[in-house]
Amino acid sequence: MGYFDEPPNKIVSSLVLHQVPLKEKQRILTDARQALATSGSLFIADYGLQQGVQRLLFRSTVQALDGVEDTRPNAEGIIPKLLINAGFRSVEETEKIATATGTISIYVSHSSR
Repeated sequence: MGYFDEPPNKIVSSLVLHQVPLKEKQRILTDARQALATSGSLFIADYGLQQGVQRLLFRSTVQALDGVEDTRPNAEGIIPKLLINAGFRSVEETEKIATATGTISIYVSHSSR
């Protein structure tokens, strides 16, 4: 990949994945896993599963601005599945934060390399 002289121990992604197509979401996560050091961790803050009032807020704000096609997988809770498909050995949703635009989830994943 050539991004780093040494593999990083941590990578952070904040509010990126909901804006890109599903195939690109998977590529980003796979590249992150491959770039990480053996014991590295990936931290993600992004829109996750949207339910109840938060789903309505998400539809009327994020999806109105960023479109439905790219944002729908996040709203349906796909991030943990994509992380597992990318080869992460553990995936944990550590926090859910209700905002005026929907629920933002915090995910922590650990490299399986």
